[in-house]
Amino acid sequence: MSCSNAGELTAYLDRELPVFQLKQIESHLASCRECRSTERLLRKTVVRLAELPAFELSNATRRNVLRQVDEAANRSIGSRLKALWRPQVLFPSLGLALAVIVLVISREPLELRDARLFEVGANLELAEDYEVVGLSSLDDLEVVQHLHELEGAP
Repeated sequence: MSCSNAGELTAYLDRELPVFQLKQIESHLASCRECRSTERLLRKTVVRLAELPAFELSNATRRNVLRQVDEAANRSIGSRLKALWRPQVLFPSLGLALAVIVLVISREPLELRDARLFEVGANLELAEDYEVVGLSSLDDLEVVQHLHELEGAP
């Protein structure tokens, strides 16, 4: 539904809106066929929900749920740590830890190389020398870095 008042229809039916907004929605419903259709559907749904039988937990079920909540809250740290050693938790955790370690180890040389390239690239004079020399590999980088020393030599 594309109407901007559609989101307020539930609050309108529940009479949760201020009087001014209730009047606005009522006047909008008079002119908007989509909202009227949605409002009728919401009213039918509310009526049908009211017809459903009430559901209440038995005392035994209620006690059982509360007992389980208390047990979960009072578990010792040892039993919580023991639960972490289950294969369903342990293997994915180890796999994730290994992936992070491999990523950190493999990223370090790239970062060092990138820093070195940035340092050389930041110097405009050396960048011009790249064009003259025709830098084609990282091995040529060291030559280009020291090219200014060679320019002064006879």
